[in-house]
Amino acid sequence: FTATLSGGYSSAVNTGAPRNLGSRSITLAGGVAPYAYQWSLQDVVWSDTSADPTAYFPFGTNGGSVTLFVQSAVTTLLTGRLQCSVVDSTGRSVVASASVNVSIN
Repeated sequence: FTATLSGGYSSAVNTGAPRNLGSRSITLAGGVAPYAYQWSLQDVVWSDTSADPTAYFPFGTNGGSVTLFVQSAVTTLLTGRLQCSVVDSTGRSVVASASVNVSIN
């Protein structure tokens, strides 16, 4: 039972909020459907230390995909790690993660 993340994030250059930074999807090999997905952002660092640490949100989760939005109008560099934990119907689990590194202007 394996999992791989695909897709990526790009820089957001616009005003206001929320800012759509892009999407990632998870591809599963093996396991037994149905699956339960849990998306999270970890180890988040803003280059602008005055940025609100709650200003990000892994939003729009649709099972095997997630869209990342920034909920404020900060100008900063956001780094961290997106993680998806998946449990299949037999209780087996797998975790996939990918780095997040975007410039928000």
